[in-house]
Amino acid sequence: LLAIGNHRGTVTIVNRTTQLASSFAAHTDAISDIHFSPDNKWLFSSGRTNGFAVWDVDNNFALNAQDTTMI
Repeated sequence: LLAIGNHRGTVTIVNRTTQLASSFAAHTDAISDIHFSPDNKWLFSSGRTNGFAVWDVDNNFALNAQDTTMI
């Protein structure tokens, strides 16, 4: 799997055959970091200006999203 973050805050996951596997509207600004868990079941993303999210890759939904502007 390959995760790609863009300047609009969207994370896209593609599989080995370059087919779209998932796309998440993750953040309101550019993605700054993306990391998979060792088993590829979780995706962690952070936005450039604020926030982070934890995604369940197999089921295509956010388990946790946190705005960190107040921290």
